[in-house]
Amino acid sequence: MSGAPLNGVNVVYLTGDVDCFNTDNTRRFFAVRASKREIIVDIETLDTARSAVIASIGAVCIKIGAGTTPEIVDTFYARVRHHHPDTGDLHADQAGRTTSDETLEWWKLQPTKALVEALGHPEHKRHPLSHAVASLGQWLDQYPESGIWAKGSDFDNAILSDVFSFHGRAWPFRRSRCLRTPVAVAQYITGRTPTLPTRKPALIPHHALHDAIHEGYELAAMVAP
Repeated sequence: MSGAPLNGVNVVYLTGDVDCFNTDNTRRFFAVRASKREIIVDIETLDTARSAVIASIGAVCIKIGAGTTPEIVDTFYARVRHHHPDTGDLHADQAGRTTSDETLEWWKLQPTKALVEALGHPEHKRHPLSHAVASLGQWLDQYPESGIWAKGSDFDNAILSDVFSFHGRAWPFRRSRCLRTPVAVAQYITGRTPTLPTRKPALIPHHALHDAIHEGYELAAMVAP
């Protein structure tokens, strides 16, 4: 696919299916032999409720195969408009969505670059939520056989489902997956927490795209030998 923006949202592309769940390089679970692509999504918000204001959306498509190095083959990223800079009011397409003082205070403790991605950047570098949702939907439609993974069953995908519905688009709920579930299953089976890859220094914590990239490599470590 070309790198042209979808509905005015800047979409970033990186050029570049699951064998086992290997918790200690000796024991294997969930054997799936074919290579495939999986989707990981991450969003940054101004609340933790399903109704949260969305500040940014990141997603990656990662190719995972037995005996091969995982490869990020496609990415999506959009900074989203939320508050008018002059009045402080929510933009119309985030009307009714919520913020919390606790979340806003939490943001103040995060790395500056992550804070700028969520709350900074001028209006012309952010996009209407309706456009971001439409563009993400088009991007996801390119990978109809891929699961859509997120860290937590009740956060990223739940919020995206809510906002998709508000903007008249169906969320592909049958494809939703939780990254915490295979970790919990490994702990249950082996009594140990699986070893996951160290975050690369260039990946800023709580930057939606960077989190999605890191979580993609975490997924690959859990399902590939």
